[in-house]
Amino acid sequence: MWLLSTERAELRYFSDPEQVPEGYAILSHVWDAKEASFQDLEELRQTCAITGTIPRDHAPDKVRQCCVVAERHGHLWIWNDTCCINKSSSSELSEALNSMFRYYSLAKVCYAYLRDVPTSDAETLRQEHSAFRTSRWHIRGWTLQELIAPAFLIFLSEDWEILGTKMEMSDVLEEITSVPATVLKMEKPISDVSVACRMAWAAKRQTTRVEDEAYCLMGIFSINMTTLYGEGRHAFQRLQEEIMRSSIDASLFAWEDAETSRLDLDYSQHSLMVPGHPQSCSHRAPAAYLLARSPADFSTSAGAQFVLPPSERLSNEVVPETYTTNLMTSLELAGIPTFSITPYGIHAHLKVMDISPSLSIGLISCVINVRGREDILGLFLSPCTSAMDSRRPLFHIGALDFHLVSHRTVLLGDTRSSVHIYHDSPLVSFPQWREIYITHRPPPSTTSLIPHIPSSCTISAPFRIPLPDIMKGLPDWILFTMTLTEPSWKGTPPMALTFKHTNGSYLVVILGICRRDTEHGLQPRYYSSPYQGSFPHWAIVFTPNERLSETPSHDCLRDHIRCWPRQRKIVPAPALPSAGHSSGSNPLGPAELTVSFSRCPISSGDTLVLNIKHCKLHCEYTSAGTDAADEDRKGRGDVSVMPHTIYILLGSEIL
Repeated sequence: MWLLSTERAELRYFSDPEQVPEGYAILSHVWDAKEASFQDLEELRQTCAITGTIPRDHAPDKVRQCCVVAERHGHLWIWNDTCCINKSSSSELSEALNSMFRYYSLAKVCYAYLRDVPTSDAETLRQEHSAFRTSRWHIRGWTLQELIAPAFLIFLSEDWEILGTKMEMSDVLEEITSVPATVLKMEKPISDVSVACRMAWAAKRQTTRVEDEAYCLMGIFSINMTTLYGEGRHAFQRLQEEIMRSSIDASLFAWEDAETSRLDLDYSQHSLMVPGHPQSCSHRAPAAYLLARSPADFSTSAGAQFVLPPSERLSNEVVPETYTTNLMTSLELAGIPTFSITPYGIHAHLKVMDISPSLSIGLISCVINVRGREDILGLFLSPCTSAMDSRRPLFHIGALDFHLVSHRTVLLGDTRSSVHIYHDSPLVSFPQWREIYITHRPPPSTTSLIPHIPSSCTISAPFRIPLPDIMKGLPDWILFTMTLTEPSWKGTPPMALTFKHTNGSYLVVILGICRRDTEHGLQPRYYSSPYQGSFPHWAIVFTPNERLSETPSHDCLRDHIRCWPRQRKIVPAPALPSAGHSSGSNPLGPAELTVSFSRCPISSGDTLVLNIKHCKLHCEYTSAGTDAADEDRKGRGDVSVMPHTIYILLGSEIL
C-alpha cells in the first residue's frame, strides 16, 4: 500500500499494512469534484525536489490538512484513497478495493472528515435535524465499511476540528445508519449479523459508479473478487454469488421492498393469481429471480435472520396424521438448505410445500421480525414455463395477487405457534425435502435491467413504451414486473408494468384499448385531441385499499386518456428521505408522479407514447399552474393515496 508521510506529504510504498513502522492513520471522506490523484502528488514531489520546498505546503487543502492533523496526533503516515491508489494500474486498483476494509480495520485511527458539518458541541450534533445527522457522509456507499471497520474513529468538522468519536456517538449513529451500536462498539462481530441485515445497511446508500454498489460491500462480507468497471450491476450479481459460495446464510434471498409485499399464508391462499396467467412471473420479470438487482432491494429486510438447526436432530421425519405441524420444528429437523450455482440455475436442496398444483413455497430456514413478532419466512416458487429440461424442475421466485403486485415472500406464522393444515385446505402438501432449480438472474440475452417490449417495436403499436426514457424520469425506481406481449399485440388483453421505489412504493401501469366507447355517448368536447383512432386508450388511478377484479374495468367518461386535460394525470408520490430522517418522514417536501401521453411521430396517429416522471416539488404553483394541476387531479387521479404506496393502472376493457 502507498502511504503519505504526514510531515512532507510524500508517497512511500509498504508491502503490507501490518509492516508499517508505528502504524498509520487513515482518512474517510466524501469525494469532491476535484481531488488530488496519485499522479498529482508524484508530480508535486518532483517539482518540490527541484525548488527545494516541502510538498505538503503546496498540496491541495484536504491532503495538507489531513497530514497536519495526523502529525499533530503523533502519526508518521496516513492513507488517503484519492491519492494513495495508482488508479492507472487496474491490478493495483483492484488490490486496493479488495483490501480497503482491511486497511481501515488495521489503522491506528480513522479520521472521518465531514466537510458539510460545522464545528459543534455534542448536544448540537445529536439534535434531530443537525448538520451531523444529515451529512452526505452517512449516505455514501464506501463510507459504510469506513464506519464499521476501524475501532477508533474520530469525526472532524469542516474546519478539521474534533466533533466526537464513533464510540461516544454510537447510539446516534445507529439511528442515522441502522448499524447497531453493538457492532459499532466492536461488541458484536459483523459476521454474526445476517446477510440480509448487512445488505439493508447499504440499501439507501449512493455510489457514483453503479459497480461500486457491489465493490464497496466486499469487505462487509469478507469477499474478494476481481473489479471490472464497465460491468454495471452484474458486479452485484457476482458479489451475491460469491456470498453464496462462502456462507450458508440463506437470508441473502429474503429481500423484499416493503412489508406490504409480504403475504401471510392465509391471505396468499385466496388472493394469488394462478401461475401461467399472462401477468405471472417470467424471464422478463426482473423480480422473478433468486438474487437481488441492487442493495436497494433489501431496504426492508434488516429483520431477516438465518436460523441454524440444533446440533442433534431426529434421523427420520414423521408427518403427523392430523396434518398439524410446527414449521419451526420442521425447519430445525430438516437441516440446512444448500444452494449451488449451475448454468441451469441455482441447484437448491430445501423443504418445499405446495399450496396449489402450480404454486409452491420454499422454506429457507429464515425468520423475519415483523412488528415485533418473529415470523417464519418462505419464498413463493412458480414453475418456469420455458424450462429446457423436464427432468430438472425449474422455478421462478414470486407470485402476483389480484392487485397485479408481485410478492416474493410469504409469512408462515409466529415461530412459537403451529400452522394447521386441514384436509380441505388449499395447502395440499406437507413440507418435503426436494432438489429443485431456481432462476437466479436473467439469461445472458436479457441481462439489461430495462428489457425491451416487443409490441412497442412495431409501427402500428397502440402504445409506445420507451422504458429507458421512462426510467430516467423515475429516479430511485426500478422496473419490477412486466407482462409478456407478442409483437402483434393490439391492446387486448391488457399489459401490465410494475415499478417499485426504493422506499417500497409501487406504481402499476396497465395498458390497453377500450372497445365499448360508442355505447357511452361521450360529448364531442371530450374528443378535441390529436388522438382520433377507432378505439380510445384509457387509464385508471387507484389506491391499495381498492381491490381489483381479475379483469380491470373503467369508467369511459372519467378514464379515457383523451378526456384528460392535456392528456396527463398527476398523483401524489413519496419523496426519498434524506440521511438522518426516518423512512416515514418527508424532509424534501411533497412529490408528484405525472403520467402523460403524446402522439408518436412514427405512427399514423393511433399510437400513444407513455411518459412517467417523479418530480419533487420545491416551489408553489402559479395561479394558472395550480388550476391546471387541480384539473389534472380530478377523477380517479385524486383518490386518497396511502403513504408509501402508489398504484397507477392504465388498461382496457373488451365489449
